[in-house]
Amino acid sequence: EPKMTRPAEPAWLTALVNGALTPNVPVARDTRYGDVHRGSPAMAELACVAALSGRAFSSRVQILDPTVGRGVMLATVSHAIRMTGSEVGALGIDINSDVVESTQRSAAANGEAWNLKRANLLTDDVVPTAFAELVVSEPPWGLSWQQDESAVHERAKRGWYPHGVGRTSDAGWLFLQRGLAAMNPRGQGGSRFVTFVNPAMLKDVAGRSCRSWLVENDFLEAIVRLPNGIAENTDIPLHIAILRTDKPVSLAGRAHVIDLRGYMTTRDRGARRRISGEGLRLLWSALETRRPGPRNRVISLEAFKRQIVVVSPKGNESVAFRTEVSCLDPNGNVHARYGPVPVTWSAWVVVVLFIAL
Repeated sequence: EPKMTRPAEPAWLTALVNGALTPNVPVARDTRYGDVHRGSPAMAELACVAALSGRAFSSRVQILDPTVGRGVMLATVSHAIRMTGSEVGALGIDINSDVVESTQRSAAANGEAWNLKRANLLTDDVVPTAFAELVVSEPPWGLSWQQDESAVHERAKRGWYPHGVGRTSDAGWLFLQRGLAAMNPRGQGGSRFVTFVNPAMLKDVAGRSCRSWLVENDFLEAIVRLPNGIAENTDIPLHIAILRTDKPVSLAGRAHVIDLRGYMTTRDRGARRRISGEGLRLLWSALETRRPGPRNRVISLEAFKRQIVVVSPKGNESVAFRTEVSCLDPNGNVHARYGPVPVTWSAWVVVVLFIAL
């Protein structure tokens, strides 16, 4: 059999690894919501590779960054797309008016004609429906939306949040659904959505409806596990979720799982954190070729499904308990854990987008 050759590294990736694409801009702080950090170069570089790898773009790409901050991510991705020969139209949104004004000045000074808006993404009607070919976002993690609760519920009645609003202590699923609303649907050009999520979102109760919808409609393209502490000024563990409405036929019913732990580099006593060039190239190669390796594999979407079962050790119903098992081999999962115990099967299927390599 002929050997499969590795595709040539694109010019944008070489420039990114060499530090020529990502602007060095301080992270943004949203004073209204407290100490919320956005805009680190490490996240911008990761988003850029996740956004461009393994997908061809149209001649003019509409990009949305619904949590734009200082515009580091939007600038990095825009520069990379232009290097592929496409033009860029960019819409950025942020709740902090000072940040929007500062980002607008920086963009204009660099020749960028971005459309930047100050708005509350969760309640303001500012995102056009089905208009973006690419959505990139580093939303605030663990953000409470209690102060916007009445407005959010009113928007939910209008269909903004069809998969539920989740807990008021975490707006993660609200941000994700607003990003989904901006994506081009299948048959109308398609879209890719790259967003950073706390691993708790991949398995919490509040997100079951949305996760199930993503899997059932085959929108999940990849989950990327990142090193703990990759985000500046916080040690919150993060994953990248890559969603896509135009997945290739070769990936139908499957998704990529990629592990970038071990590829973090630090400088200035840990204050500056980045993914190494080797790690960025691994992410690009995995998404570009879909070939499995020690740090990545392509798995069936069924692997993300869990079924709730009631286990009765030694047939004693008084000590019965519920547990989750994989839908790929539920009997085998139960018997491997507990032996030949009586099991009561439930029809309750839980989708968990958290798979260890």
